[in-house]
Order: sequence, then C-alpha cells, then structure tokens
Amino acid sequence: MGSDISQAGDQVAREIIERAGTELGRNAALVARKLGMEENECELVLAGGMFAGKTQLLVDPLFTAARQGALRARAFASRRLR
Repeated sequence: MGSDISQAGDQVAREIIERAGTELGRNAALVARKLGMEENECELVLAGGMFAGKTQLLVDPLFTAARQGALRARAFASRRLR
C-alpha cells in the first residue's frame, strides 16, 4: 500500500519508503560487520510484501546504504516473490 501511495505522487510517502530502505541497508551492513563478513560477498534475500511491488523505492536505497557499509551483497527475491 505504501508504495502505491508513493507512486501516486505522495512525496512524503515516497520519502518515508526511501528512508526505510536506507535504514534496512544500514542494518544489513551492521550485521555483516558484526559477523565479520563485510569483505565477503553475500546474499541479501529480499522477502516480504514491500519487496513484491514494481517500484524500486525501497530496494535502491537499501542497496546503496548496504554497499556504503562495505557490504558486497547480491539481491535475491524470495521464491514467493518471483
């Protein structure tokens, strides 16, 4: 629903979704650092309804933030979402 609203031109909704993606990416990078995996290539599995949408509003900021945190991640959607 949030991505539908943001796609319809609601700038506030768009900013909220992009900020959520950024925070998810930062958290993924933090987990990788805590596990000593920041230099390893790893799979970042995208699962859940927000990743099923056609928009990249959540995904693009997520990967930008994850890569800034030295996380060499590759995206994989869960089988349910493909």
